[in-house]
Amino acid sequence: MAEDEIVKEFFNKLVEKHGYGPKSLAYSGEKSQKIKFNIVTEVGIEDNCSVLDVGCGFGD
Repeated sequence: MAEDEIVKEFFNKLVEKHGYGPKSLAYSGEKSQKIKFNIVTEVGIEDNCSVLDVGCGFGD
C-alpha cells in the first residue's frame, strides 16, 4: 500500500471511531490540541506574519 493510502486509511478509521473532533486528528483530546496551538503561538512570530499549520485537520 502506498504511503498516502496508509495515511488516508489511518485518519478515516479515526473519523469513523471518534467522529468530528480532536481525537479524529490523532490528538489525545482537545486539551493536547490546545497545548500544541499555544506552543506554536509562542515561538516568536514577528508582527505582520502568520503561521500556516499544514495538515490543519478540518481547516476550521
